[in-house]
Amino acid sequence: MTLFDKLSKIPGKYHKRTVENVTVVLACLLTSRTTNLNRMKDEMARIAGGKPLRPGSYYRRLTRFFDCYAPTRLFIDLLLWVLQTLPGCIDDFLLDGTEWKIGSFELHVLVLAARTRGVAVPVYFRVYQHKGVLSEQERINFMRKALSVINLAGFLLVADREFIGKAWFRFLADSDLDFVIRLRKGIYRQPVEASGQCYGRLEKRALKKGYSQAVFELQGCQLH
Repeated sequence: MTLFDKLSKIPGKYHKRTVENVTVVLACLLTSRTTNLNRMKDEMARIAGGKPLRPGSYYRRLTRFFDCYAPTRLFIDLLLWVLQTLPGCIDDFLLDGTEWKIGSFELHVLVLAARTRGVAVPVYFRVYQHKGVLSEQERINFMRKALSVINLAGFLLVADREFIGKAWFRFLADSDLDFVIRLRKGIYRQPVEASGQCYGRLEKRALKKGYSQAVFELQGCQLH
């Protein structure tokens, strides 16, 4: 199948011209190996075909594409289309954030990716206009929206130690999501010991080989 034929199966009803534009932009991304529109425009001159235009015209076509479709569901539907191409191949989901600075403009991108055959494929993301770790509520809102379009129930979510918090863990458990998240050493000692368990004894059990028997409860959520 051609890329155009495959993209014609994008969820939602899109005009043929929209699918053609998506096809050209994807081809430019793949051949230029960059998301830099200024470099992508050089590839567009070759890919788009037709009467040659000035380089600035190809650049404007790229910017118009993103300006036109950013407010629509196209990008969400594209991500769902990616998920449809990975049936039975998803091992687990990964959650991570990355920070960027463009001049004086700082932003934080939170990305949910599906891990398949050792490759992390982004399936949901959001851009935040601030730097630093996101709050628990921001992360919960992000996952709530992701869950509204992607069925994650029963899958394993893997994240780093910036993604911690009692309310956050409770939300993941209530959403039927198993999770493996690193913790900072010594964290939650007080609530663990307040429940009548010895933190040091739990830590020793957790470091033993095999299945961890270091089980404790945090805000009604049973954790290992």
